[in-house]
Amino acid sequence: IGTKMGGDNDRDEDRDNDEGTGVDADGVAFCLSVHIVSRSIIVAIIVPIVVSVSLSRSLSNPLYRQIGQDRCLLYPMNRHPLVPEAPNLKEWNTKEKPMEQRRIFTKYENNPVMSPSMMPKEVLYTFNPGVIKHDGEYVMIMDATTLDNKHRFWIARSKDGINFTPDPEPMPMPPVDPGHPETETYDPRITKIDDGYVILYASDLSQNDVRVGILKTKDFKTFERVCTASELGNRNGCLFPEKFDGLYTRFDRPFGNELDPCSMWVSQSPDLVFWGKSRPMTYKGKVFTDDFKMGAGAVPIKTDRGWLEIYHTVSNTCNGFVYRLKAMIVDFEDPSKIIAYTNDFLLWPEHDYEMQGRVMNVVFTCNALVDDDGTVRVYYGAADTHVGLATAKLDDIVNECFKD
Repeated sequence: IGTKMGGDNDRDEDRDNDEGTGVDADGVAFCLSVHIVSRSIIVAIIVPIVVSVSLSRSLSNPLYRQIGQDRCLLYPMNRHPLVPEAPNLKEWNTKEKPMEQRRIFTKYENNPVMSPSMMPKEVLYTFNPGVIKHDGEYVMIMDATTLDNKHRFWIARSKDGINFTPDPEPMPMPPVDPGHPETETYDPRITKIDDGYVILYASDLSQNDVRVGILKTKDFKTFERVCTASELGNRNGCLFPEKFDGLYTRFDRPFGNELDPCSMWVSQSPDLVFWGKSRPMTYKGKVFTDDFKMGAGAVPIKTDRGWLEIYHTVSNTCNGFVYRLKAMIVDFEDPSKIIAYTNDFLLWPEHDYEMQGRVMNVVFTCNALVDDDGTVRVYYGAADTHVGLATAKLDDIVNECFKD
């Protein structure tokens, strides 16, 4: 304190001491300039060498890894060598985690199970299959985009539900409806009902001239056209495997423009041809909407707590749509009444084969099969390009719907 209070006397004394040393200000400035230039030269030479060595070590580090048997691109899982390596897909699915962090669905570690490269002829994309078990094998009717850029149905078959063999040619289709001569077919949902199988699908003339088409088959070799069963601008038709009050019942999704919000409805029919009693899905007495758009996914599964429906939601982002899967429980008596649904997503795009393709950032399902042990199999479309497989326990999905 005394030194600071010395004031001008101290500063005069310091100035006298500086003059006594004979220090030249210009000389000091010159020395500082040389010092700065020397350090700049050192930085310019040494730093690139260090960065090069570090980069070389990083590239050889297992932080850069591969997902899915050479079917996906390498990508950095961490951004810094000090960050622990992210687990691979199998480890993430199986590693013990706190309950609130556990995934309901486990993705097959060797996904995708179907890709364009596996087809007997050149196609652009394979995606959004309907799948069902018939005569001891899994039958997959997938969307296949051929080289003329048309979506067509193509069947693949499997004994184990993993290794699918596509038929040599696209699925044989019956003559078109003269009143709606479809040019493309996609997103089939296969329901076992009565004495055979009923297939609801998108019957398309153009993007907004799509209608719900209906086919029948008993053997997945020959197919009968039932009708074109909706007005223009309706798709995501999905038939319940049981009737309600003697009526066939389906989910569908009417819409005006593909870019407008839309949600799920229920329609009913006495004969699969004439449809009516159409009404929106409701939750607690109000029309139910979930995100920007939503639509039916799998054929509903009957449980002891209601009908389980795995559906898709569509989020609108600054860079386009993102498709993800959720689930709801529908009332036994009124199929338009939702009694519970999941708050969190059950399945979402996260790997390259789900995020890069014809349509980026998409997981989309037209099926859900229940094995004898209660395992639910979902064969989902990935980025409108591949087919992935994910499994979950039926009870876990149902409980997730009722979780607060």
